[in-house]
Amino acid sequence: MEMIRAVIFDLDGTLIDTEKYYRVCWPKAAGHFGYHMSDEQALSLRSLGRPFAPEQFKAWYGEAFDYGKVRAYRKELMEACIEENGILIKPGAVELLAYLRSRKIVTALATANERERALRYLDKIGLSDCFDRIVCADMVEKGKPAPDIYHFACEQLKEEPQNCMAVEDSPNGAKSAAAAGCKVVYIPDQTPADESVKPLLFACCGSLSALQALFEDADCSCRDGRTCEEGQRGTAGICVPAAGAVHAVSKETAARAAALSALAPDEAELEESRRDMEAMLSYIDRLKELDTAEIEPLSHVFEAENAFREDAVTNGDGSAMLFANAPAVKDGGIPVPMTIGEQEDAK
Repeated sequence: MEMIRAVIFDLDGTLIDTEKYYRVCWPKAAGHFGYHMSDEQALSLRSLGRPFAPEQFKAWYGEAFDYGKVRAYRKELMEACIEENGILIKPGAVELLAYLRSRKIVTALATANERERALRYLDKIGLSDCFDRIVCADMVEKGKPAPDIYHFACEQLKEEPQNCMAVEDSPNGAKSAAAAGCKVVYIPDQTPADESVKPLLFACCGSLSALQALFEDADCSCRDGRTCEEGQRGTAGICVPAAGAVHAVSKETAARAAALSALAPDEAELEESRRDMEAMLSYIDRLKELDTAEIEPLSHVFEAENAFREDAVTNGDGSAMLFANAPAVKDGGIPVPMTIGEQEDAK
């Protein structure tokens, strides 16, 4: 079992439903100045920070590309979207933050937004007082996917990275947290975890509610039924299964999961996929009843791409999936606190 003493959250796409606006506004802004941006390119910009965002645009459109001008127009479009549609809190966010506070687990925000905008968004949705620390793009030298922002968040919380869980929805964010040595939980928003991200993950949950269920399931006891002293109620932290510790399923379950990868992800087969995943999760719940000779590594399960989508992960029961290959803690210095000013990132 591993102790989680702090949880660090991304903002856009993780706690608030705003990434969909960026996905639309970036191509519109580029098009306004005569550039074509594909949906794939727009998705790759999620949480992409300074100096990586300006460099990426110049790689796409040439050295003459005026990143500042296009980004400024994109920000205007974003503000218009938010003014018209508001900012929606992701389901389960308020409940999860309240739960973590009740368990004395400290929390932080690590967002690619500059501080002014992050605080304005939090104030709009009433979450300004829900975090012990707020770390923004203009407080570190390099943005995501560099580890600076998570290093700084851990330093602010006075916790070692290996004791911190990072909750992210984008590849750039996940890579940043993993490079800092945090345990990364991926909650898909616009896309599932891609092949560059899967090896970095500690777990993949379909929603914030599923993440809370993961905590609650581990709260006060290990999965093998033995009491975990560090997990007792009232302690500042929760024990969760160590990566690889309980990652086993029956051979039948592994075969069923592998069969899912052959299914086409269309609406006609979605319900069948749901039923298969529900059955698979039921087998996982019965792991302690299995004979050791009948089990295989759970990593086989994750060959099924649909396991990374919300509709295939949770099935409405709050289940979460743990990965057997969570990254080792990376060494690295903590950046000196600074204010860089207006960041040239993709936010």
